[in-house]
Amino acid sequence: MTKNSLNKRNSVNYNDENLKLAINDVQNKVLSIRSSEKKYGVPRNTISRHIKHGGNLKERNGPKTILTAESEIKLANWLIDCAKKGDPRTYDDLKIAANDFDKYENNPPKFGLNGPSKKWLRGFFKRHSSVTIRTPENLCKASATVTQEDINKFFSKFYSYIIDNGHENIFARSDAFYNLDETSFDLNQVPRKVLAKKGQKSVYSVNSTKEHDNVTTTFIFCANGEVFPPQIIFKESFSKLHEVAFAAGELQQKYYFCQTPNGWQTKTSFDGYIRRFDEELKARNVLRPVVLFMDGHPSHINLDLYDWCLKTGIILCLFYPNATHILQMADVSMFGPAKAGWRKETLNFKHQNNKRELNQVDFIQILSNVIKNNMKPESIKNGFASTGIFPFNPQNIHNDRIIGIYNENTSYFPTNNMDANTHENLNSFDVVSNEEEQIENDQIFSCNPSEYIIDVPTLDQSLNHQSLNISSIISQMKLLSNNLVNECKSQNHPGYLNALVIQHELNLMQPTIIDISTNMSLPVEIIKPEPQLPQPNIFSKSKTVRRRKFNYGVVNSYEILETLKKDEKAKLKVQEKKEQRKLIREEKKQIKEVSLKIKQEKDDNLIYGEPKVKKRRGRPQKKSIES
Repeated sequence: MTKNSLNKRNSVNYNDENLKLAINDVQNKVLSIRSSEKKYGVPRNTISRHIKHGGNLKERNGPKTILTAESEIKLANWLIDCAKKGDPRTYDDLKIAANDFDKYENNPPKFGLNGPSKKWLRGFFKRHSSVTIRTPENLCKASATVTQEDINKFFSKFYSYIIDNGHENIFARSDAFYNLDETSFDLNQVPRKVLAKKGQKSVYSVNSTKEHDNVTTTFIFCANGEVFPPQIIFKESFSKLHEVAFAAGELQQKYYFCQTPNGWQTKTSFDGYIRRFDEELKARNVLRPVVLFMDGHPSHINLDLYDWCLKTGIILCLFYPNATHILQMADVSMFGPAKAGWRKETLNFKHQNNKRELNQVDFIQILSNVIKNNMKPESIKNGFASTGIFPFNPQNIHNDRIIGIYNENTSYFPTNNMDANTHENLNSFDVVSNEEEQIENDQIFSCNPSEYIIDVPTLDQSLNHQSLNISSIISQMKLLSNNLVNECKSQNHPGYLNALVIQHELNLMQPTIIDISTNMSLPVEIIKPEPQLPQPNIFSKSKTVRRRKFNYGVVNSYEILETLKKDEKAKLKVQEKKEQRKLIREEKKQIKEVSLKIKQEKDDNLIYGEPKVKKRRGRPQKKSIES
C-alpha cells in the first residue's frame, strides 16, 4: 500500500436535512445512533459529536476557502439561473465574478493579479456538483421568446381540429403521426484535434473537396419507430447520379433522389417527395388520415399540395413558429446523434478505404451506416413521446427547453446585498433598446424620385428631437450615478473612486441643440444618381453547349437503374443502326469500284482493239428524191 492510500480518508456525502433528522430521532429516543446511521446515511461519529458538543451544520472539514460559503452559493445559483434563461456563463465569466467577490470580501485580495487559478476552479466544481460543463446549442432570439402558453395554444388548436373533423381515432394509432425535416451532411469533415510536432505554429488539414460541400437530406420518421426512405438532393451540376443509384442498389436500400439548382429543398422537389410518401403509405396499407408535422420553411408552403393532401388523407401540420427545438422530434432526439454518428462513420470509412476525401458516391454508403446505427426504433419512439406528440401529452415536454428569456430581467454578474438595487435599476434602464425605437420612429429623410434632395426642416426637427432624448437619458444616468456614489460611500466600498470618476464624466456631458436654419439661404444642390454605363463583356461565352440530363423530379434508385437500362438499350439500337449504315456504305463502295473497273476495261479495248466509231450529233439527213 502506498503512503497516499494509507492517509486517504473515506468521506461520506450527506445533506444537512438528513443530519438534522438523525439528531432529532436520537435525542427523542426514536432510534439509536446505529439505526439512524443506517436510515439517513450519516456517520454515527458525526451524530454523536453534534449531540454532545453541538456545532454549526454549515461547517466543513479542511482548510477555509478564499470566498465564504454564502458567496460560493450565490455564484453557483447565478450560473444555474443564467443557463436556464438562455445566457450561460463561461470559465472567464466565473473567474471575473469570483475576483469581484474576493475584492469585496478580502483586503487585500487573495486571488492575486491573475484572478482565480485552475485549482480553485476544480475545487469550486467539486464543492458545487450541481454546476457542470455543457456544450450549448445556438438559439435565435425569436426561438428564445417562445413561452409555455404558446406551446399550450399549439396543442389545443391541433387537438380541437382533430376532434372537430372526427379524427379522434388517430390518437390511438402510432402509424398515424409522422415528422418531416431536412438536414445537411458535410463532406469536408475537418478533425477537431490532430497530432503534430510540438511547437509547430500552423497545422492544416488539406481537403480536395470544397469548404462548404454538403448534401441535403430529407427524413420522414414515424411514431411507430420506422424511417421512410429519405430524399437526397444534389446540385444540378452533379453528373454522376447513376453511380450513386448503382451504389444504393448494391446496398439494397431505397432512396429518393432529385436535383435542384443549388442543392436545397424547393417547392417542386418537396411536392414530388410528398407524392412519393403517399405511394409508400399505400404500399404499407396505412389507414388514413395521417398527420405529417413539419416546420414552416417556404418550400413547404404550397396551397395546391395542401389541397391534394387533404383529398388523399394526409394532414399537413406546421409547428408553432420558432419552436422546432421544443416540438420537432427530429431536432430534439434524432439529428444530434446522427451528426455524431456521421463524424464517426466518416472517420472509419476513410481509414478502411485509405481515402482522404469523400464524394457523393461514398456518401450513400456512410449514410446507410448512420441510419442503421443511430436511427433506431426505440430512439424514434422516445423522441415522439418527449415532444408530446405520441402518446399525445403536452405535459411530457421538459421545461428546460422552454426558456422564455425575455419574460424576466437578468443581470450579467451576480450582486451582493450592497449593490443589488443599483443593478436592478441599471438592468431595467435599457438605453440601447429605447434609442433604437426612437430612431425607427423618426423620419429623417424625405426622398422624392424627381429631386433626390434632403428635406432640411425635417432633418432639423429630427436632430433636435434626438438631442432632447439624449438629454433625458443623461439626466437619468446622472441620477443613478449619484445613488451609486452615496451607497459606495456609506458601505466603504473599494469601488468608491471609480464611481466618482463616472459621476464626473457624466457631469461633463452636455447635449447640444443643432440649428441649421442659417444655411437655408445657400443654394441647394440637386444630387441625382449617377448613370450606370454598360460594361463590355470581357469573357466570351463558349459556343459548345454541354448536354446534361437534369432530374428535377423525385425518383428512387430502382427507377434510375431502370432508366439506365432503357438508355443502354437505346444506345445499342443506335449502334446497330450505325453498323447497318456502315455496311450499306461499304456495299455501295464495292459496287462503285466494280463499275469503275468495267468501264476502264471497255476503254482499254477501244484504244488497243477495234476503232471507236463516233456518232454524229444532230438530226439525221434526209435522202434526196433522186437517190
